[in-house]
Amino acid sequence: MNQALECLVCLSGRSAMGFVRSTTFRRTLGKKEWNVTRVKRGVTKRRRHKKVLSMTKGHQGVRHTLYRRAHESLIHALQYAYAHRKEKKGDMRRLWNIRINAGAHANGTTYSKMIHGLKLAGVDINRKMLADLAIRDPEAFGKIAEQAKSQLEAVPA
Repeated sequence: MNQALECLVCLSGRSAMGFVRSTTFRRTLGKKEWNVTRVKRGVTKRRRHKKVLSMTKGHQGVRHTLYRRAHESLIHALQYAYAHRKEKKGDMRRLWNIRINAGAHANGTTYSKMIHGLKLAGVDINRKMLADLAIRDPEAFGKIAEQAKSQLEAVPA
């Protein structure tokens, strides 16, 4: 197979890093001919490495000093961060339910009876607001709890 390889060195146009010195290879294999551009990557690579190493500050051992280990650590850290952002929503809902239950018990009812009574009464307050009221304003929460209890008593079992 006949291969002809020509190398042309040229200065290409401006890129994000300024002038890039690239080498164009003209390669011919049989009748097919195409140009392959070679770009030097020193600056790009250094910037990418610095970015990863700056994002892994605070990681232990070589996980914040050596690029390969830091990149691996960063990938895992980002996966954990994504997953735990989703888990946090469930954690907060569980916390609100615990606070509402504590407030409901202080007013002589349970969490489930209170939520059911509020639904029957048509009171549309979300759990986040109920939990906040239970902690910051127990009197207002008590009035809402009384409303739920009275609605439950009015409905026949």
